[in-house]
Amino acid sequence: MANKKKPKIKAYITEAALALREIMQRNLSVIAGNMIERIRLNLSNSTDATRINAIKGVEPVGIADYKAELLTALSVITFDAIQNAKKEIPGMKNFKFCEHGKMLRLAEFDKLNGKLQNFVKSQNGLVVETQIGDIEKAIFFQFTHSYDTTDDAVLIAADLEGAAEEYITGNAIGAGSSILASKAVNTARDEFFTQDEIQEQVDCFQFINADPVTEICQDLNGTFFDLSDPENRRYIPPLHWNCKSFIIPVLKGDLGDREIESLRPSNAKLEETIQFSEKHICH
Repeated sequence: MANKKKPKIKAYITEAALALREIMQRNLSVIAGNMIERIRLNLSNSTDATRINAIKGVEPVGIADYKAELLTALSVITFDAIQNAKKEIPGMKNFKFCEHGKMLRLAEFDKLNGKLQNFVKSQNGLVVETQIGDIEKAIFFQFTHSYDTTDDAVLIAADLEGAAEEYITGNAIGAGSSILASKAVNTARDEFFTQDEIQEQVDCFQFINADPVTEICQDLNGTFFDLSDPENRRYIPPLHWNCKSFIIPVLKGDLGDREIESLRPSNAKLEETIQFSEKHICH
């Protein structure tokens, strides 16, 4: 295979994850802060008999703004991933990746085809709704413990702030931003590489991870495979939290004497390392 400059996909996934994490933490901090302030005010205006109801009617605000900012970021990441993938296929620099000849507009979201637009919207909604539910639980559960231990509304608010910060700066957000970035990049690249114009120029694809940590990524690393095989598609990255694996195209004539294999773990037990539990963070 010709010695070519390798795409810096891992670095882009890492950069995208950091950007998403900053957006998540900043928006969740504002949302949590507003909720806690509402609870503090309710406590200040309550009696001993009504203090327990201080969380009643307290709902998160700012969700729409959060969704809008995260949607924009995901759209940019997805669009840029396609632009980077174009550089890996000769003559595809100006390939218009849109549906039905639709004119490309300014916003990156509008430049995506329908499938990728649906992907970005669904991932955005799922992530934000899950995080909002988690931050509510963190604050409300802490309140049920704190309100009965002190009459001081300021102290209770401080407890709630601590619970919110623990969640916002913890594994859930860090891992969530990482997997979302990897999904966006890999889904965009996968969608681009499956276009007929691209398939005509490649022999196969290769699973890549320069520094695999999990057993399954170590096992699959370097495998040459047929992307059109539906069984192989089950192992398209990401395969776990903080997964930095990706696939690259092998152009016509570059395969050499290498064999195209099945993209499957060599041992069935390796399937167990495909996981997205926050309790088992991998790198």
